[in-house]
Amino acid sequence: MRVKLRGKKLDFDPSGLEWRKQSSPDAQFTFWQSPVGDLFVKRFRRAPTGWDLILQSVKRPVPNTPKVLATAMEEEEHFLFAEKLQGDTFYDLLQENRSPVYFSKPMPGPEDRLKIFVSVYAIVRELNRRGFWYPDLDLKNVFIEKTLEGYRVCLIDLDSCAPHGQAYVPDHVSQTFWEGMVQTFHNRGKPFLSRENQAHPVIEVAGQALNQSMLILFAFHLQRLGYVPGRLPLYAPLVHPKNAHSEEVIRLNEKLAEENDCWNELPAFFSKFFKVSDEEFSRLTEENFPLPWNFFSWPNLGLFVKKLLSKYLPSKPR
Repeated sequence: MRVKLRGKKLDFDPSGLEWRKQSSPDAQFTFWQSPVGDLFVKRFRRAPTGWDLILQSVKRPVPNTPKVLATAMEEEEHFLFAEKLQGDTFYDLLQENRSPVYFSKPMPGPEDRLKIFVSVYAIVRELNRRGFWYPDLDLKNVFIEKTLEGYRVCLIDLDSCAPHGQAYVPDHVSQTFWEGMVQTFHNRGKPFLSRENQAHPVIEVAGQALNQSMLILFAFHLQRLGYVPGRLPLYAPLVHPKNAHSEEVIRLNEKLAEENDCWNELPAFFSKFFKVSDEEFSRLTEENFPLPWNFFSWPNLGLFVKKLLSKYLPSKPR
């Protein structure tokens, strides 16, 4: 197989590599020491639900996700070639007590938890804007990569994404943070799954609405890390009457269950949840993903001010 990577056409032989299994029987992955550097390669027996997103991201990368360098097809198999990230999944670094490598503490502190959440929040929001939703939110899919400035947070396995409106079978993806919407449907007497096809039931809720509900539980999970055993339920204590956020969590999930979009309401909720100002939460979000064509986003405005000052202020003497 010939594939063009980083400007060079290379021969790729999938039979000469050691492939590892994933949760889905249709997918495998490996690492390839190619002539243009170490790469992450994934192959699929059939096109995954996120294949259109993968194809688009070759020319239009999704920030803070592994950069897709190329795709290829051979007979019925699909191949994804991406950069190899250097670091750990959030799950592994917690399990292996590697937090100090990234956070300088036995557990991530409040600023780290906020940074991790905002990064994931911004990625999911951007995916939704592009017409896709992310079903597989899990600590194993949150990747922490060491950088010179500290670390960056990435979301991996975008091939599991699905286009808005496409029927989705919830097989082989983590449902850790689905509990809020599942319980909301149960409380309303509505089935969360459509079982017209008994072998492959599909979710009833819109994926974008489920994503927003998932982020609420993800935020709560981050806040509990190191204080509450991870195996304990998430949604029940979050909506307990003694929880300060209970009423708002229930209201948002009820609204999302009607397939309403709450993206405009969530920043205020999350800033209050993490005890930061609305401005601080928006600034951190914009640092991850500036709003499209928004000159007045924090990064764009800061760059403009720097250019203006350098133009009109005298330079420092050497």
